[in-house]
This record gives sequence, C-alpha cells and structure tokens, in this order.
Amino acid sequence: RPAAEALLGERGRGRQIGRPHLRYLAHRPPEYFRDGHLLDLHPIRALDGQLSHELLQIFVNGDLADYIEFYNHNGEFVEKLAVTHEENLRKMRLLTLASMAQECNEIDFTMIVEKLNLRPEDVESFYYRGGRQRLIKGKINEPEARISIRSTINRTFKEPQWEFIKNKL
Repeated sequence: RPAAEALLGERGRGRQIGRPHLRYLAHRPPEYFRDGHLLDLHPIRALDGQLSHELLQIFVNGDLADYIEFYNHNGEFVEKLAVTHEENLRKMRLLTLASMAQECNEIDFTMIVEKLNLRPEDVESFYYRGGRQRLIKGKINEPEARISIRSTINRTFKEPQWEFIKNKL
C-alpha cells in the first residue's frame, strides 16, 4: 500500500516514476513477496516497455533464469537502482522455489539445485529459509532427497485463484 501511494502520488504530481520508487520496492522487508497487485496500477502500466517495468514483471511472474538473463543484458541498469544483484538473486531464488512448490507435490533436490543454481549441500538450509519466510511448508525426505510440499504462497492472486477458492467452498 505505501508503494502504491508513493507511485500514485508522484505520478499525480507529474514526476517521473523511477529509481527512488524501485529502490523502495526493492528494500521492503525481505518477507514481502507479493507484488502482482502493482501491475494493475496506472502508473506502473505507464512504465510498460521500460526496463523498470520488465524487471517488475520478472519479480511478479518470472523465475531465477529470467532474472539472470535480464541482469546479463541490463546489469548496469540494476546496479544504478542501488539494489544489489546478490539480494535480487536471493529473492528470485525464493520466489522460484515458491513457484516450483505450486506446480507439484514433491520437489527433488536435483531439480532445486538445477533451477536455483545452488550447491547440493545448500538445498536444506535454503528450504528452511523459505519456510522461515512463510513461502513454503513441507517436509524434507533426506533418504530420497526430496521435499514433500504441504502448502505455498501464491505469487499473484488473480481470477484463477479466486476460482479455486470458489470451487473449494
């Protein structure tokens, strides 16, 4: 909400929405992972076609591979935002893990290593980090090297999620 108010306020004053607002979004508490609602705001839609909009799209709907590709082509842009690449990687790994958990009931460690660019010995601690930030709940099965998923966050909450809730009721 503060992000939306800031964006709307600046746009209403005829100011360009840019680096300060993106910094604000990037430096929110690390446990804040839902940005989908921002894409519906008129000031954000006005950024369509700009690098800042593309980056926000990646954080809302993309995965780690999308971010790395964006950074490889636009690293200088990201660095100018005063957002560290390492922090973006950490957040995108967590978001990618949440997306993986939405798609299946079990995730093999090898898939996590591959999609998140982690070392095999870092998988468990990374899973626990996702759990501490309430992104994913499940149980590690060490002998089979997999995680059984009980629940995860929805990165965006749109019509399909409302339809799912409607059908559950």
